[in-house]
Amino acid sequence: MRATNVMPESRYQFIKDFPWDRNIIYHEAGVPPLHTKVSYLASLPEEIQKRITVYHISKKDMPKDSKLTLATFGIENTLYPKITPPKHLEAYKLLEILSQIDIFSGFPIEKAKEFLQIVREEKFKRGDLIFKKGTQGDKFFIIASGNVRFEGLGHDHNNVKRYGTYEYFGEASLILDSVRQADVFAETDVIALTIEKNRFLQFIRGSKLAENLSKLNTIRETNTWKTLTESKSFRTLTSYQVTQLELVLKLEKITKETKLIQENHTFQFGYIIRSGTVVVTKNNHTIRELGAGDFVGEIYSLTKKLPATHSFIAWPDAELYTLAQEDATNYIKKNPGVYMKLNTVYN
Repeated sequence: MRATNVMPESRYQFIKDFPWDRNIIYHEAGVPPLHTKVSYLASLPEEIQKRITVYHISKKDMPKDSKLTLATFGIENTLYPKITPPKHLEAYKLLEILSQIDIFSGFPIEKAKEFLQIVREEKFKRGDLIFKKGTQGDKFFIIASGNVRFEGLGHDHNNVKRYGTYEYFGEASLILDSVRQADVFAETDVIALTIEKNRFLQFIRGSKLAENLSKLNTIRETNTWKTLTESKSFRTLTSYQVTQLELVLKLEKITKETKLIQENHTFQFGYIIRSGTVVVTKNNHTIRELGAGDFVGEIYSLTKKLPATHSFIAWPDAELYTLAQEDATNYIKKNPGVYMKLNTVYN
């Protein structure tokens, strides 16, 4: 199956290197090729069979002489395995949080050690004011658990933004040496990891992180949050997914009528409209007009490097966020659910 490309490389490697040495293995059985035949599982060495619990199969179909265990249903049959906590549990938890945040990915071990030395844990009760708009920034925050709410962003006092676990905030005023741009409240009980300003600036100095945070703050000044959260294509994104997307967007202003994507040609960029209009055409006939928040392009063709089936023409004075082909592909891999939202069929 691998040789004929029916099975992708990742699936082949997973099956080839299946961790049969684990103490507990749950395995679905049933009719092939969608499922594994229970007779095959019963042919495995007895020591492996003893560790396998089989589900999606009736009791009458279980091989009589096997060492397999048939899964039993109901809350009362929940399995609670004994877990051995990792050594240095506190450091493990902190590094686990660090590893969940995109902007810290690929950090060298020296930076991880520094992080352990400078980070502090703070707790906030639901409704607590974490910091006030107009005050000087003094800390960087990472949400270890809970949700926070931003109020009074920009000039729109009704503008509200929410962040959840594994997201971060407070970096802009530290990097720009400016005041806080919003009131931030604990919307639930919150556990936050904080780094004091001077230590944070030292921590990011000379790293890719400093560049990423600067880029993020620049794009956020264009109000990407409003564009994405009010878009029919992107409004279901979590705030974490929005941040991931913001990191790879660039703003472009169109001064004259421009063919962004040409029918029957490959293309290197997709777009999200900040303002203005983009017309979708096929065989020189207008199919649809796209407006603020709409995705411009064909996500399948973009990520697969295939020719477009339609043309996309921007009218003068449009403002577009550009999304490069490689960035789009990587983003979809991390967020496959977004793909379906962007896979528009133009009639």
